[in-house]
Amino acid sequence: MYTQRGTSAGTAWLESYEIRLNPVLLLENIDTFIAEVVPHELAHLLVWKHFGRKAPHGKEWKWMMESVLGVPARRTHQFALQSVRRNTFPYHCPMPATSTHRPPS
Repeated sequence: MYTQRGTSAGTAWLESYEIRLNPVLLLENIDTFIAEVVPHELAHLLVWKHFGRKAPHGKEWKWMMESVLGVPARRTHQFALQSVRRNTFPYHCPMPATSTHRPPS
């Protein structure tokens, strides 16, 4: 499913054996996304199936990535995130010299 939003490239939903992928990051990084993100999420499902609930990026996941899928076990992606970051809006506090940015609600 292509329903993942935000800066996350993908998510494995263990109980439903479902992988949700970020369509924007996929289209912007198609080769790397398929080579790294898809096996990353698949490894989570395979670990769930064969070992039960384990640490999300624990030794079983690392073994599944490297020994079974033949992919380096990286926990995070390095994709540019400008197109998927939420817009922020300036917020000015009534207190003097205080301002910040907040995401939209």
